[in-house]
Amino acid sequence: MGLSASLAVHSLSAFKTLGLALCLFLGPVYTRFTNGTLLQEEEPWIMFRNYVFAPTTEELVFRSCLMTFLLKDYSPLTSVLLAPLYFGLAHVHHGYSVYRQSKKLVPVVVSVVFQFAYTTLFGWFAAYALVRTRSIVGPILAHMFCNYMGFPSFDFMNDRGAYVHLFMHICGLGLFAVLMQSF
Repeated sequence: MGLSASLAVHSLSAFKTLGLALCLFLGPVYTRFTNGTLLQEEEPWIMFRNYVFAPTTEELVFRSCLMTFLLKDYSPLTSVLLAPLYFGLAHVHHGYSVYRQSKKLVPVVVSVVFQFAYTTLFGWFAAYALVRTRSIVGPILAHMFCNYMGFPSFDFMNDRGAYVHLFMHICGLGLFAVLMQSF
């Protein structure tokens, strides 16, 4: 599922899905733009791993392959709800990094629960986009973008002008919610 579509289908999927991801991250993009951290410098191999290899392989496995498998036995809704749970479970290994740093159980549990929830939420969005557009290109590009942005920081709350940043976050979430209804 998701690879045999035409160039027009892939292009529309990319535009719609990446556009929705950008709306979702409108606040964080604004915050990073205003504080000068929108562009990041990292080692090339880390950038390739985080922003090309991992999103592409994860979307091919957890969206394209797993969704194809699930859709044979389950409805699209059930498949969209189930597949991201596997995606979330595949990310709980990050708790080991937290354990190595802190050697305390509470930060590990919080990290694992948070990582599972965050990746599962993204997985629902990506699985829904795949089912709606019938193309894997949009979910791959959205995953690349989301990996680049990371989890939104709320450090701006202590800054002067925090209300503008908060307003941009709320506008982004609202725009995402409205546009998802016509997706």
